[in-house]
Amino acid sequence: MSKTEAPALPKQAPGESTGQGTGAKVRAGLGAGSKLGIESDVTDAIDAIDAGAETADENTDIFGAEMTIAQLRENKGLSEGVSLDSRAEKLRAATRMRFGDVAHRRYRVLREIARGGMGKVLEVIDTDLRRPVALKVLRSEMLENRDIVERFLEEAQITGQLEHPNIVPVHEIGVDARKNLYFTMKLVEGMDLATIFQKLRDGDEETTRTYTLARLLEVFIKVCEGVHFAHSKGVIHRDLKPPNIMVGRFGEVQIMDWGIARIVGSRSGLESRRGVMTDRREEEDGGQTMVGTIVGTPTHMSPEQARGETVTLKPTSDIFSLGVILYEMLTLQLPWAGRQVKLVLDQVLHSEPKPPMEAAPGRNVPPELNALVMKCLVKDPERRIQSAKELMDNLRSYIEGGTMAAVQYTFFQLFSKWLARHKARVITVALIMLALIGSGSGVWWVIREQERSQIPIFLQRGGEAAQEARNLLVRKDFSPAREKAAEAFSNFSRVLEIDQDLPEARSGAEEMSVLRGKIASEEEAWARTEDERRLKEQEERDKAERERRLNAALSVARQALREADDAFGGDQFTRAVRQSYEAARDRFRDVQRIEETSKEALAAIARIDAWIQTYEKRIRITEQLEEIESRLSEARRQFGEVKADTEFKDAQKLLAGVIRSCDSALTIGGGLDEAAESHRKAANLKAAATLEFGRRALEIKQFELCEYMLGLARDTRERADEVQALELELAKQSALASSFTKLYAAAAAAIAQAESASDIKLWEIALQRTREAETEAATSRYASDTQRAQLAEWVQRAQLKPVQVRDARAQNVDDMISVEAEYALLLERVLKVEKYRTDAAQAREELRRRLVATLRAEAAKSRGAQAREYLTRAMAYTADELQKRELEMLLEDVAAREAIGELDAKMALLPRGSFLLGSTRESDGNPQRQVEQKALVFMDKYLVTNADYRQFVQAGGYENLELWDEEASPLLAGFKDSTGQPGPAGWADGGFDATLANLPVTGVSWYEARAYARWAGKRLPTSDEWEIAAGAPRSDKDEVPEFAFGTREEAAATGGVKTLREVGTAEWDRNALGVRDLGCNGAEWTATPHSAGRAVFKGAEPGMKLELFLRFARRAKNSSAPLADRSLGRGFRCVRDFRFQ
Repeated sequence: MSKTEAPALPKQAPGESTGQGTGAKVRAGLGAGSKLGIESDVTDAIDAIDAGAETADENTDIFGAEMTIAQLRENKGLSEGVSLDSRAEKLRAATRMRFGDVAHRRYRVLREIARGGMGKVLEVIDTDLRRPVALKVLRSEMLENRDIVERFLEEAQITGQLEHPNIVPVHEIGVDARKNLYFTMKLVEGMDLATIFQKLRDGDEETTRTYTLARLLEVFIKVCEGVHFAHSKGVIHRDLKPPNIMVGRFGEVQIMDWGIARIVGSRSGLESRRGVMTDRREEEDGGQTMVGTIVGTPTHMSPEQARGETVTLKPTSDIFSLGVILYEMLTLQLPWAGRQVKLVLDQVLHSEPKPPMEAAPGRNVPPELNALVMKCLVKDPERRIQSAKELMDNLRSYIEGGTMAAVQYTFFQLFSKWLARHKARVITVALIMLALIGSGSGVWWVIREQERSQIPIFLQRGGEAAQEARNLLVRKDFSPAREKAAEAFSNFSRVLEIDQDLPEARSGAEEMSVLRGKIASEEEAWARTEDERRLKEQEERDKAERERRLNAALSVARQALREADDAFGGDQFTRAVRQSYEAARDRFRDVQRIEETSKEALAAIARIDAWIQTYEKRIRITEQLEEIESRLSEARRQFGEVKADTEFKDAQKLLAGVIRSCDSALTIGGGLDEAAESHRKAANLKAAATLEFGRRALEIKQFELCEYMLGLARDTRERADEVQALELELAKQSALASSFTKLYAAAAAAIAQAESASDIKLWEIALQRTREAETEAATSRYASDTQRAQLAEWVQRAQLKPVQVRDARAQNVDDMISVEAEYALLLERVLKVEKYRTDAAQAREELRRRLVATLRAEAAKSRGAQAREYLTRAMAYTADELQKRELEMLLEDVAAREAIGELDAKMALLPRGSFLLGSTRESDGNPQRQVEQKALVFMDKYLVTNADYRQFVQAGGYENLELWDEEASPLLAGFKDSTGQPGPAGWADGGFDATLANLPVTGVSWYEARAYARWAGKRLPTSDEWEIAAGAPRSDKDEVPEFAFGTREEAAATGGVKTLREVGTAEWDRNALGVRDLGCNGAEWTATPHSAGRAVFKGAEPGMKLELFLRFARRAKNSSAPLADRSLGRGFRCVRDFRFQ
């Protein structure tokens, strides 16, 4: 089967389901009622099920575990898990089993049973034991959530260790070869109670005949047996409801879904009776589980569970849930009205349900069962039936015809029970009396005497049980006392059935009724007293522990502060001392965590903070002084390297470094009195350096530089005599300098200034000064040949540099063309120096590339003659043959748009060039590759609509065999609408409803789509052309959305294609070419073959869930279908090729 086809799930008999840990009825692969859904990447076949692409077949394997659960717990840092008895230490000490390097193919997947948000349940074959089992697997990414992994393991271990015929058995738990956590269970085939109840409500004859009240009570008793066993192990289910109770084909009853089961009782108590205990749950009870957390199903949870009393829940909570199930079993309706969770919870907490006899008068609910149900649904858990065993014993007594200890009987009810229990005997006596009227009274007397002979025995038993009940009550042993009181009441009731006037029996029964009430009230009072005592003791222990911790923390903090003070010694402002004080502050903050208002801690922290502030201030001053001295040392070193014979260029660098170091020293520690002397030294050294710089500048006739240095020296206010002497020398030398020297110096300075600023105005000034100096040099006797050559070079540089600046700033076409012309002129007439010519040529070539790119961009935004002009101008500026060919193709595009301009509103021209198509995902069926699109192809902007296709049908398209492929001829007879007329599968009477005219036409085969395209003078697009229209990237470096209409987040926001819509109406559809509805308004046929008899189609069909929509609507996803397939979720659009005449 192709990976693009939806999987065919195995069929089931109506109303039948397979138990797999949730108890949910299976419908199309979904498990109803699951709370903890699971999803996994166990195998590629399971991935295929997720995608709706391919069903798992017999070749699908799940490999055996590569690590043990103990190893998983060690890797993940999980707790040790669940143990049913005290053998846990022996189990932990056992040698761990290690599997070989080659994984064992343990399970083979048959089908998916149910799924949820965190995993799924699969029906698999155990290849070792050759039997079908249910495999529950946790999704791999959920392994990062420690709480989910703990709960999953706990569910498996709790269920696996509750070994009872009425609790679904767990076979194995492990981690498979792909690191997926799973466990396997018995596969229960049959129906859950919810399905049975629904069939009874629907009046299904077979179900009504099979599941009589007696049969349903037998099922319920088995449920009670399983619940009683779990309670005896310290486990409450917390989610008992009909969907979680499976009734097998052979009468077996299994309680499912222990995913939110809770372990109750202390560790020591559970170990003593071999109950369930777990490190994780006990830790939660102590500090993590919050009161108010509600888990379970609202319609079946107890009031205390609805209040969120998670920690204090008792087995009586499950009794309430069993009462709701029994209520529904008797009435076929729930005791609560409404569907909203808030309303249901409010009724559970505050409303009394109608008795079953009133709620369903037509169901003939037995009064005794009516009373039993109401006893289970009492809001106060202490007044409820206290155990599943008590509930089970009452029901068994009822079935056997006896009385129920939980129900109060009238005399007439007791007499009726007696008659029912002795029905055969009564009938026999009546027949004998009719036959032997004369001796009838004797027979009656014999029977009567025989029964009366039992009275002393019942009285003795009743008296002994009553005395034991009193004694047990005195010892506050309430549970046995209740049982003995019930036993005594039962014996006295048997006596009253024989002789209702016997005072001893009547008083005994009345006393036991009173005693049972007394037991209940005393137990309730005792429980309250015990709770109050335990609470008070706990408060006292907490207070004492807090004081102990506070004193211990204060002791540690005081010691740390003493050590810090000793280390400080009044003047030791060091890092080590600071760390000691910070450590002491941390210890006092530990004290505050115990007692936030501790005055001693507050005072100590404030004192430490003040010391740290003083320390930081001193450190800053010290560091600044050290930094100043460091800069001064560097300045002195550099100044010392300036020798008398040092070249000016080298001396200039050294002296500039001295000046920078001194300036840096002067900026540090401003305003600090401690830095005043260091600043004076820096200013003096700066004055010395600037004066030396000025003298050397004066020696080479750099008068302006000398003047500048003198200004810096004056600003320091140091070495005033030396400054004055250099000023006089500068004035003398300036007077002796020639006009050429000044002009040459001015030109050099202007060139240097323009070079550093890269400013066009400065370059213009530099060019002017250089030409003035060049003119003077032509006649001056002071100008050397070297200076004249230098001036000629400066003139060329001063003309080239402004052009380069304008080049860097050019943004529009006109500016670029102007600069390009300047480069051409410079190269032709001005530039003679080879370096400048090379720079200009390279800059010009780069500018031409930019200009061509800008012209192409302008052409893309323009149309017609304007676009042609831009492209023609671009061709004039490029010498690259490949680029010229691209420009020629763009000119062809412009010509094509003009040639068929009438199609512009309905068709879009596909871009041409090289595109990166396909995907690296194997499941996409579209390998990634580079494709060259050369042809001019126009694509329909809109899908072919019903109205468009009707023209084809009315024009005799189905009768014109020239339009059809030869292999389609035998199939034409089957291409009919729903009424047998030629047309799409979804039409009727050869047409459609007028409101559907602008919806995409669907229900057409690939052959029909091809015939329409020929009729319209077009063809079907290839899958590559479809992908290019959807926005395919040019290379793997392009970042483009994976959907034709936007990013994955935008695609998810659409919610998928729920139904078809009118073409081009989705506001969120933002395709760059204007091609609408690509992949998001039904799937689309393409002309690309897939395999024999199949073709590729693109896009998602309507009605898919969001997860599948996001998978199939992707641009690179290729799907396939048979050529004759007429899916109502698939349509098509056409393309037209353009060729120049």
